[in-house]
Amino acid sequence: MATIAAVEFNSWPAHYNFPPFFTLQPNRETQAKQLSIWIQLIKDYASKTRLFSIDHSHPIFTNTEISRSLTQEGISTIFDEMIRTSQGEYVDASKKDRIFIWWQSKEVWAKVLMQSAEKGGLLNSVATIYELLNDHTPLEGMEEAMLVKVLKVLEASGKCEVMGGAAGGSVEGVKFFM
Repeated sequence: MATIAAVEFNSWPAHYNFPPFFTLQPNRETQAKQLSIWIQLIKDYASKTRLFSIDHSHPIFTNTEISRSLTQEGISTIFDEMIRTSQGEYVDASKKDRIFIWWQSKEVWAKVLMQSAEKGGLLNSVATIYELLNDHTPLEGMEEAMLVKVLKVLEASGKCEVMGGAAGGSVEGVKFFM
């Protein structure tokens, strides 16, 4: 296995130990397949380890057993494809060095959050962002900026009201509706 803790993720696909996997392929069709495989690997890893964002320095892009690393260009190409296919979103679009990983779509996360709010008795009451991210909810560990994107999906459908956040300020809480 690669250097990344096998305890965290023990489902490395066979192609992870194939040296060409770590070289951006020049053939357009081959590269498209390679990007698809990389994206699935990142999403599987993120889902199993509850990783919500990834940057260029993440160890997944290096396999020490075969002494191979993906280039910065290769990582950027993967990130761009994740953005293009709505499986990722730049944390800071001006830097393009870290992305949120949508291993579930925003809409799926919104549904999960709404079910959690119903189960937790949060309907027609106010919950803090801290509660949503830290009190043993399915979104525990998610970054606040990512949670806000999920909340905006619910807000657009009339299922919640986001409080705070005026003039670029941080979101303070959310009220869920039936």
